[in-house]
Amino acid sequence: MVETFLRTFLLLLILSVPVNASNGVAMPGQATASQVKTYMEEQKSAEKKELSADQWLEKGMQLAEQKKFSEAIAAYEQAIKCNPRMDSAYAERGKAYLFTRQYGAALEDFSQATEISPRNAAYIWFKGLAYAGKGQHQLAIEQYKQTLTVNSAMYMAYWNLGLSYERLGMRDEANKAFTAFVENAPSNYPNYDLAKSRLQQTLATGAINQNQTHKFIFDYLKTDYLAIDFKDDRWKLGFEDLSKNIILEFVSGNETVNNWSELITIQFIGDYKNITPQQYASLLKKRYSSYGEKMSFAVLRESEKDLLIEYRLSGHSGMQDEHTITRIIKGKGCLVFVHYAVKPFMSPEQKGLGLAIIENARYYDHFPN
Repeated sequence: MVETFLRTFLLLLILSVPVNASNGVAMPGQATASQVKTYMEEQKSAEKKELSADQWLEKGMQLAEQKKFSEAIAAYEQAIKCNPRMDSAYAERGKAYLFTRQYGAALEDFSQATEISPRNAAYIWFKGLAYAGKGQHQLAIEQYKQTLTVNSAMYMAYWNLGLSYERLGMRDEANKAFTAFVENAPSNYPNYDLAKSRLQQTLATGAINQNQTHKFIFDYLKTDYLAIDFKDDRWKLGFEDLSKNIILEFVSGNETVNNWSELITIQFIGDYKNITPQQYASLLKKRYSSYGEKMSFAVLRESEKDLLIEYRLSGHSGMQDEHTITRIIKGKGCLVFVHYAVKPFMSPEQKGLGLAIIENARYYDHFPN
């Protein structure tokens, strides 16, 4: 307290010394403006050093509570500088990175936290969330299983385990995880009712699969859902990107996303949540307008929040011929896209199949019961 008072007193003395107004240069015995600035910066630095690691941690948590994540991350960094072995500072910074979708940075922090405290179940679980955010669901599953080994009462790990199994198309394993969640977690536990609904849907899907149809439900941040029936078992997941906007690409048979003749793509694009399907279609048409007559574009069906378009590109140098049908749906938090594309052109049978898959897709703003 005495040191703070003395610093304030000295600063007031410096600020009270007059400076030559014409050129900002102090007279003999007086402080220059640059000296005042340097002094103030040194005081700020000194104040930073005065806070302990625990105080920086508390400051960061308060900022995170206010959703000021960039400032919170900076505060946690100061805590780590004060105490490089402070596992909770790494963990809290990792949470802030998760909230801002910086999954790689989050993974680094939770890895550091688990290195310091390897038996902390919460840190292991968060590490799984970071892997899932990066789309590395097999690695996420390993972390969720390890979480439950360390603490079987970390029921949320069962929930996330089920979600990651779903992403990998492992319906039976997802069923087991959701069942374990419902059987072990208290009925007032977060996501309990949602898990029961999801389990019912998983069981229903299993029954449907016995009749040779293949229905799946995809979601975007638990605000937008798309139920789709692929009609047969030849479609497999070839690519996924869950880092920010969700993109899932399905290929047929032994094809890959780098070498395909048929492709189904599902997208949830949060970046486009403030535009309409018609506005996006207009942007798409404009983007391809440079192709001239080599590009054809048609609206097949239109409503305020649901648009079906067809476009073809042919004979353009450096690009393969491609024929696409796209449905664009206005969701709560994103635009939802379902594309069916064929190279080079769709046969009548292929077009019928594509339209059946796309038109039968169902959008929901809640998990469908």
